[in-house]
Amino acid sequence: MTESTSTRRDFLHVLFKTVPSLSLVGPALLDLWPEEAAQREVAAPFELVLDSGGYVIDPDCDVDHTSLPTLRELLERRYDFAGASRARQDEIFSEHFELDPEDEEETTSTLAWARGRLDEWVEAEELSPYELAQLGEQSQGIEIYEALLGEGHEDLGLHLVEGDHPGSHFTGVRFVGDLERLNRELARRGLNLVVLRE
Repeated sequence: MTESTSTRRDFLHVLFKTVPSLSLVGPALLDLWPEEAAQREVAAPFELVLDSGGYVIDPDCDVDHTSLPTLRELLERRYDFAGASRARQDEIFSEHFELDPEDEEETTSTLAWARGRLDEWVEAEELSPYELAQLGEQSQGIEIYEALLGEGHEDLGLHLVEGDHPGSHFTGVRFVGDLERLNRELARRGLNLVVLRE
């Protein structure tokens, strides 16, 4: 099983740059594995599970405040902040904090305050449900879904669910279908990953 300290980069490396150690045991998986991927380094497959609702999750995910982005990282992700001029950065702050351009005093004080907290972690409430899901146990399911965009992920039974969920806002990837087929198709696409039942 994966370590809870696994980063997005670790996950993507295992997913796309390795061949599963299981492929060395018998011909079943090796026959499915794409020929061009057979020379990759060998690694244990990344294991995800289906929770009781059928959502693809990382059971070892451990979220704490250090998982939250800094304001700078959030603005970079949303607006391409780093390469912007100072005037454009001020526009980004104004848009992000929904500042009233008519209220110069509030705008000036908010811009100074925002610049002073660029390297502080944002509060969870500042993130959209989708952004929050990318930090939690749903994140790897979303990564798989996005990796397969344009490759017929719908025919694998993976569906992105966004919107209100009973009691909260929710984003996740739900699986409806044959789990053995899903795992075969993930292998056929060269992803070093298995999805298990919880």
